Amino acid sequence: MLSTKQLDATPLPYRTAGACIFSKHIWSCKASTCACFSRNRRGSKAVAKTPQKLWSGPCSTTRVAHVLSLNKEMPRWRSAREELIRAGFSDVHHVLPLAKDDSAVIDMERKFGMPETLGASKSPRAQISIMLTHAHLWQNRSLAADREWLYIFEDDTIFNMQSLRDTTSWHPGEPSVARREDAQCVLDDAERLTPNASNLIMLHLCEPILPQSVPNFNRQDGPELLLMGSHTLRPCASLCTSAYAIRRSAAPTFFNEIRRVILRRNKSSGHHTITSHPFHRFGLDANIRGYYYRKHSLVPALEWPRCIDYPTYSCRQMSSDPNCKGGLFTQNSSFASQAEHYGNSWR
Repeated sequence: MLSTKQLDATPLPYRTAGACIFSKHIWSCKASTCACFSRNRRGSKAVAKTPQKLWSGPCSTTRVAHVLSLNKEMPRWRSAREELIRAGFSDVHHVLPLAKDDSAVIDMERKFGMPETLGASKSPRAQISIMLTHAHLWQNRSLAADREWLYIFEDDTIFNMQSLRDTTSWHPGEPSVARREDAQCVLDDAERLTPNASNLIMLHLCEPILPQSVPNFNRQDGPELLLMGSHTLRPCASLCTSAYAIRRSAAPTFFNEIRRVILRRNKSSGHHTITSHPFHRFGLDANIRGYYYRKHSLVPALEWPRCIDYPTYSCRQMSSDPNCKGGLFTQNSSFASQAEHYGNSWR
């Protein structure tokens, strides 16, 4: 690998690979080695402490995807399976969500649901079922036992062809359409560059936030890193758990750790209550983002999830635009949600 000094002395121009570190600088690459440079081309100076080595080996061919779906005969299961196989996953395993009348689902509804919703048409059991099914996958030590990461999807997932166009890495004149054939190398890079202290890689981003958005967080967010094919990786916490990977070694205890932070015990009644937003009752995505977004006992950026293809500010302001999407994967909008959020009716 070239040293920063060697890169600095290498004649320009390099192949532009996109923005890095809050879009104040630009990635420049020569062969398979990249470094982050000032936008001032007359006196280009490497601002990254060490240049980043891009993945040059063969892409992984053995990743397995686990997909939550109610019925293997449904079009949404077949669609998700086809998308993931085309994106290079070697196998796709069907995961049947917990039944809405499962004792664990009913127990959680009784603990945290409002009396008027219990057994009613607005019962949140579908959402509880999905959250607990994810938790059971995390706690199943036999799944992906030989892998560092466990990949979990819901059955409305599709590859995000527009992920490059809406990220801070894309520049006019560069390819703006993501390639499925790069997906496994992108994941190889993401796994390699995710710090050991971070337990999640978010592949689909909904309303993502950076560490600096947390009040009193006066530390750096962490740099934006370049992945295969001009994709990017940076610390963030996102809603949506339709596509993500969780570190296998941390998974068995991570759900209980999240709930411990989100819940608090009422000293007078002895019952658990929700610390903040009512969506935290049953929404796994809100639980995850709430775990990192806390004003007290701040979570260092090193521990935050790593998000692939974080969208630009202008993209995030156009949440109503169906063509504005962040993340390597996204949701197929032609499929209806199977677990509506009833948080607005809770007090």
